[in-house]
Amino acid sequence: MEDKTYRVFLADFGLGKIGVDAGRTTMQAGTPAFQPPEQLKGELVGVGSDVYALACIVVELFSESQIWKGLSTHTIILKVAGGSFPCVDYVPPEIKSIVENCFVPVDRRISTATFLKNLCKLLHS
Repeated sequence: MEDKTYRVFLADFGLGKIGVDAGRTTMQAGTPAFQPPEQLKGELVGVGSDVYALACIVVELFSESQIWKGLSTHTIILKVAGGSFPCVDYVPPEIKSIVENCFVPVDRRISTATFLKNLCKLLHS
């Protein structure tokens, strides 16, 4: 079995919500590079939106690069709202298989529990 070495980074995600109603909001606050399509289109956001944002963070941690590197905020918003999902080609294959299930339409995204369980299982194997 191949020896896997991962570096650990500490990050401040700056997460917070204002005006939450039963876990869903239409609030637009946040960093566009981590916002899912439904949020950028002004639709209701909820747990699935958080899964998308967490997957963006995981991709950046494992690829050691910005998820939308070199693109302006305006371009990122247009791409994501138009249906483009982040590129995961630069992350290890085992991470790619986990995060790809987070970059799909919100009604098909995996749950937070499934995402974290799969990620923890991988990191502890």
